[in-house]
This record gives sequence, structure tokens and C-alpha cells, in this order.
Amino acid sequence: MEMGSKEKVKIIEPKGEVYQCPSCGYQDGFHISFNWNQDHSEGEIYLICPNCHRRFRIGWKIKNPSKGEKEGLTEFEIHSY
Repeated sequence: MEMGSKEKVKIIEPKGEVYQCPSCGYQDGFHISFNWNQDHSEGEIYLICPNCHRRFRIGWKIKNPSKGEKEGLTEFEIHSY
């Protein structure tokens, strides 16, 4: 998986409101990306800093219960590990 920064993906612990990048100090929140498994039924949410492009894992997993049922808007369940 290649996107943005070539740096190793860091793990950060969610405490309080997560909006400040621990690498560069940017304070206006994050973009998100999904790292899906092979059949797109489960994935992990990655936070991406819009300023320095560092990627962070925060422990949020996402399941797609509607995978394969229909196209368009889908409901997801988010879980922490």
C-alpha cells in the first residue's frame, strides 16, 4: 500500500479529541483512508495528516455487512481493538 508519506505508519492512542498531528503539530484534523482486506468485508481506518501526509493507525476497524448485496450507499460498523 503506497500513499502519501513513505514513512512507516505510526500507531497513536486515541485520547480525548484526536485532531492534532503528533508529527508536525497540524491542528485542523485528519483525512481518513481505508485499508481493506482482500474481499473488502473488513478494513482498518487510517488517519492521514493533510499537512505532512504522515499516516497513523488508531485501532479503528470497520466491517461492511452489506458487502456484495447492493451498490451505492452502505452502512458500516466501526470497532476499536
